[in-house]
Amino acid sequence: MIADLTPRERRAEAFSISRVALNLGITIGPLVAAPLITLDPAIRLTFLSAGTVRDVFLLMVIFPFKETRPAAARCVSVRAVFGGYGAVLRDRRMLVFCLVALLPLYGFGPIWVTMPIMLGDLHGVSAQQWGFAMVVYGAATAALQYPVVRIVGRRDHMLLMALSSLCIVLGLGARRSPPGRGRWPSSP
Repeated sequence: MIADLTPRERRAEAFSISRVALNLGITIGPLVAAPLITLDPAIRLTFLSAGTVRDVFLLMVIFPFKETRPAAARCVSVRAVFGGYGAVLRDRRMLVFCLVALLPLYGFGPIWVTMPIMLGDLHGVSAQQWGFAMVVYGAATAALQYPVVRIVGRRDHMLLMALSSLCIVLGLGARRSPPGRGRWPSSP
């Protein structure tokens, strides 16, 4: 939808605004979940609330949202659909961009899954403290995303994506061991 509704020269800015919205979700989610978990420590209420939000969004996608692609670009047959994928798969620059864009997910995926467990086990970080960290992360990212994209938006997007991926990898690998301990924590 963003690519369909936004002029090419403003797409980085438009995608940045969508990322700001996602990070506001990361900020708001723990703030909403905290009282729900307090009301129901078994997390049933939290689980049902998250499912309800998901279902409402699904209904929004099905009913109020309209197709944004221009009529001339819409595919009407199975052959046309697969022909459209062929055009995308022949676009080497697009494929490289997608590959570079997906690289950070290999770092973020394990972090979002294992970081709260590891911080709890190794450093005694509670679920509430992790939630607070997510609120700070989401708010900081939401506040900085748009201005940074405005500043660097006119640069080569492939180079910027590669540099941001490199920064993420360096940040993930820059763990400093406490004095007297090896690279990895030993088991008790």
